[in-house]
Amino acid sequence: MLEQFNHISNKLSQAINQKNYAKAKNLALKQHILVLSFDSSEHMPDAQDAIHDWGLALTRYRKLRTLLEADLKKLNTNTGDNLKRLKGYAK
Repeated sequence: MLEQFNHISNKLSQAINQKNYAKAKNLALKQHILVLSFDSSEHMPDAQDAIHDWGLALTRYRKLRTLLEADLKKLNTNTGDNLKRLKGYAK
């Protein structure tokens, strides 16, 4: 399950870097579903290493999410600025 999570994280990172937000959204949803299925499975890792590995994967996921949120905020600001500029041209 951790391998799947990391694989999706890698694809998510690529989608964000390529500014392919539709693909990033789908990948983030897949990751979310995977985390929910892990949570409901009541899986108890035998080793501290497994807990540590999941911790690292979740930290990476949070960083990707923050990066995506920043990109979307910037895109929203740029769109708003462009619409204001175009409204001035229409007058």
